Amino acid sequence: MNCLVTGKYFWLYGAMILASFSACIVMKREYHIKNIILLSLLLTMFSCNSGNKHAKVDVITDVKEQAIYGEVVIRGDDDLILFGEIILLDSLLVLINDRRMYNYGSFFHVYDLSDFKKRYSFGNVGMGPEDFITPLSFKSKRKDGKSFNIDDLNQGRLSKITIINDEIVVDAKTTISPLLYSFDMNLIHDTLYFGKKIGYPQGLYFKYNTVKDTLSWVDYPSAGRRDDMHENYLLYYNKLCVSEKKEIAVVALRYFNKILFFDSEGIVLKELQIGEQEIYPLWNNSTSNVDSTSRFCFCDIDITDKYIYCLWNGSKGSVKSERIVFIFDWNYRCITTLKVDYPINSIKVSNDDAYMLSIVEDGTGLSNIVKYDLQPIWEK
Repeated sequence: MNCLVTGKYFWLYGAMILASFSACIVMKREYHIKNIILLSLLLTMFSCNSGNKHAKVDVITDVKEQAIYGEVVIRGDDDLILFGEIILLDSLLVLINDRRMYNYGSFFHVYDLSDFKKRYSFGNVGMGPEDFITPLSFKSKRKDGKSFNIDDLNQGRLSKITIINDEIVVDAKTTISPLLYSFDMNLIHDTLYFGKKIGYPQGLYFKYNTVKDTLSWVDYPSAGRRDDMHENYLLYYNKLCVSEKKEIAVVALRYFNKILFFDSEGIVLKELQIGEQEIYPLWNNSTSNVDSTSRFCFCDIDITDKYIYCLWNGSKGSVKSERIVFIFDWNYRCITTLKVDYPINSIKVSNDDAYMLSIVEDGTGLSNIVKYDLQPIWEK
């Protein structure tokens, strides 16, 4: 049994063993020895179970911080675009236009990554095989570097879009029942879906196995959990990314200063806390929602084969804060933090960790794309 007896259980364990051993010496009876062995096993098991139930949280403090400065590479006012999501392919950048649902341009705008010049746009509002209503991109990236997945909530369709030599192929299929009304979707091994649901919150996130046709939920943490599942959904709102290579799900919480790592079966691997003091949301009974004075912790997340990038918002009510990107390796170590110069609200990192793209609103109802060069931080 691989377990360490610690804290108050160590002293309880030692005291009871010492008492039994003393009794054995005085009375010299064999059954006392047997009792010592049995008691040792029971206490060790008790200590192990207690440790699993109250897992130690790794607190992240005194991490190296670096200032990083971005360059606006695409302006939304060029086409009256409000960029909603970023999709990175091998040589192309695809941006989803949130204003298309209000008849402003196409949904998908395609740019060349070498110079960020616009190539073309596509995707109209409708129910046709190549139309969309509310397209949401998957958080996970496809290996081929030429295609991406889209979940359209109102259409009830999942689409795989492939772009090769400027030819666009949309392979759309009706969303199967277990995946209806899902978002923050991730797909690994083409068989395992991870995501969250609108209106049906039963945990932090779900996993759906298409081969076994089974859907399971990862439960909310026990601390602060409420009886009302919808309230838990609001309190534990999070951003989710799943690594196909590592088979690890990473959850960054909006109202807690915590990042959780789970294996493919939903077992907690590690829990990280930013700063010594725990931050937690305040509940407003009159609005049946998280109180507006609660601190906004993490607002986005992205992963590569080497690192995990978590975007810290830090705002509290009307008091704004500088955005910080926490970078972790897959051994759960915080490598560095990046203090960015724009109030960014999303991040997308290249597969080689060479640069990061972010969306920043320009104050007019539109938004711009900012590029951050990451090469200098790896050279330090």
